[in-house]
Amino acid sequence: MSINAGVKPVVTMLQRSLGIPADGILGPRTLGVLEAANQSNVLKLVREEAVKHYKEIVDKNPSQECFLHGWINRANA
Repeated sequence: MSINAGVKPVVTMLQRSLGIPADGILGPRTLGVLEAANQSNVLKLVREEAVKHYKEIVDKNPSQECFLHGWINRANA
């Protein structure tokens, strides 16, 4: 996903999924919370953040709608 969105936005999505302040930096705090978290739940929440991100892209640029279905499929795979 970071190929499409960039590393910092993806780390921000992870941090929001973990319920911690999102600064886009994958540091010891983020890694510690991630390690202690329920991994299945984190994956579900990150997927939801990804879908939200892709829908925001289309909202800002409707010409990208042709990619939305594939992006959502990839996020949920």
